[in-house]
Amino acid sequence: MKDTEESPNDTVQINAIMIRKQRELLKAKAAAANLNVSQFLQKLIEDATVVAKPDLSADIQKANAWLGRINSNLNMLAKWCNTYKQDAFSDLILHRLSLMQAEVSEVSQFTMDLRAQGFGKRRKARTPKKSKVVSP
Repeated sequence: MKDTEESPNDTVQINAIMIRKQRELLKAKAAAANLNVSQFLQKLIEDATVVAKPDLSADIQKANAWLGRINSNLNMLAKWCNTYKQDAFSDLILHRLSLMQAEVSEVSQFTMDLRAQGFGKRRKARTPKKSKVVSP
């Protein structure tokens, strides 16, 4: 066999970038398993099952565009109502609002389906920052 040919048992060095905490955690887990870091990583590669999340960015963009259209339609209706208060065609406006309500329900179902696929977690409500009062 020539020197340039590769065999399946050749060893190669890999480099990974991580924060110090992760490196210390890796070392600690390897030590707890009575393995060095290389052996521990080899075991992880051989035995671990990785669950990949689907790329849903196109679906998120679709939902954002959908919400943008609903927002525009709602703003146009509000402007019409504010401009033509007496002649606002209330029946037509109520009909359009009910159509928008149906669309909002569809978007809501769409986003719940995305969440069920593993995208997005509900965030805690943000608390407003307290303003600092500087006394003279």
